[in-house]
Amino acid sequence: MLNSDSKHNLPKTCANMADAYMLCNDLPNAAKWYRRALFLVDSLELPQKENITLYMGLAQIYVTLHNYGKAKFYNDQTEPHVKEMSPSMQAYYVNNLGNYYYFQGDYKNALLTFMRMKKMLEEHGMVRTFDMYLCKLNQADVYLNLNLLNEATKMLDEVEPYFHSKGDKTSIYYCYTIRFGIAVRAGKMDEARRIMVNKADESLIPYSLVNIRNKYKRQYYELTGNYSKAYTLLQESIEYNDSIEHNLSNMRSAEIMSRFTTDTLQLHHELILEHKNAEIQRVKFTSTLAISATLTLAFMLIMWYLYLRKRRFKVQLRIMNLKLDNVRNRISPHFMFNVLNNRIIKSDTKETNELTELAQLIRANLDMSSTLGVELQKELEFVQQYIRVESYLMGDDFHFNIDIAPDVDASSVRIPSMFIQILTENAIKHGLRNKEGDKRLCINVTRDSNCTVIKVSDNGPGFNPNVLRRKTGMNIISQTIAVINVRNKDKIRFSIRNIYSDDSKQPNGCEATLRVPDGVKIE
Repeated sequence: MLNSDSKHNLPKTCANMADAYMLCNDLPNAAKWYRRALFLVDSLELPQKENITLYMGLAQIYVTLHNYGKAKFYNDQTEPHVKEMSPSMQAYYVNNLGNYYYFQGDYKNALLTFMRMKKMLEEHGMVRTFDMYLCKLNQADVYLNLNLLNEATKMLDEVEPYFHSKGDKTSIYYCYTIRFGIAVRAGKMDEARRIMVNKADESLIPYSLVNIRNKYKRQYYELTGNYSKAYTLLQESIEYNDSIEHNLSNMRSAEIMSRFTTDTLQLHHELILEHKNAEIQRVKFTSTLAISATLTLAFMLIMWYLYLRKRRFKVQLRIMNLKLDNVRNRISPHFMFNVLNNRIIKSDTKETNELTELAQLIRANLDMSSTLGVELQKELEFVQQYIRVESYLMGDDFHFNIDIAPDVDASSVRIPSMFIQILTENAIKHGLRNKEGDKRLCINVTRDSNCTVIKVSDNGPGFNPNVLRRKTGMNIISQTIAVINVRNKDKIRFSIRNIYSDDSKQPNGCEATLRVPDGVKIE
């Protein structure tokens, strides 16, 4: 990315690396990547608002490590920028702030913080969302620790059915934990014993939640006289705290080594400068300059040659992988056509027409998938074949149209093959198939400067960015564009966005845009 036109995305990439390390419970590396992201924001002179989510991530790490002083520092850095965040990010920050107070045992401030989160969600109309139910679940645990058992029970009764309906095992585990704690505090040991029977696979549960349950279980075993069990759970808690201290030690070591490396490089640089100064004094200026220039030029040529060779090898490898993926996804055509022809012979007229359309679509798909590039006209004809097959399943309220501007010569424009088909399929599969009422799908082709602009839009429920990244079709598009753009000065651009009406906060459609420059080399 340092050698691309996407340098501004480097801090986000580092933040994603940090998130990945957090999911692997490797907190020292997570902190390292968050700090690297902060450094890149400064060195690339990006807006300081880019730091906000990085501060939040570091605060969460230090809460997990029980280093509340560092956590407070990063929370204080975030607080002035809360109003600049989206509602969901505001909820994420305030929830982490509540956890900051909770894990310190400051339950009064924790309750005030979660009440702040609840009010904020209500102001943004996010009443029946996961964030709201999570907020109330956290409030229930705080009420329990404040010994307000009736309020805790009332809050838990409100949220528990929601998490059961969603099948959220982590939240259900937390609900049982709080209900168990309420029974123990109320002295209802038989009820607590019945709740404890509902065991879950704790290997899939974050240990911070397991540790909360162990705290209530220790109270239960102490009250019922089973001190051996209580002692065992205490040992587990001590081991957990020891692992936290180990992570803290690793983070301190990493910080020290980072500073040591920086100081060593600086000292090494100073020594080289001193050596060059002495050499300049011993050797004539012209000779030194000539030798240095020759060596530098030779080194640069060698490095440039190695860089080009490595880059070409990577491109060839990626092309090969894309072709292999294409081959793996192809079904034997002889098998498919034999099955379809056999079925066509035995079917009535309507079914025969449908199967014939399907056979033609499969044959066209095999032809299209054998090459990286195709004329826009052929791609649109293939998409029309695909839509005719899909329309048998979509019903009479499905409407599709292709609008090509008069100044577009579709037969002379070349685009990556299957791109429009993938976007069309995604629009139907994830946007329109389960939609009630009128379903509209439109493909618009226009000219803009020296580019052909292709837009695929629908009136579905929009898309979720987190889910979109896991879609195979989107991965194929992004990887193919990356391979093609390496060999072209003018780059293919792709974007996707949700469509909103003027008076709605919920998306009522999705639009994907592909910009293909004139003369782009695809094969």
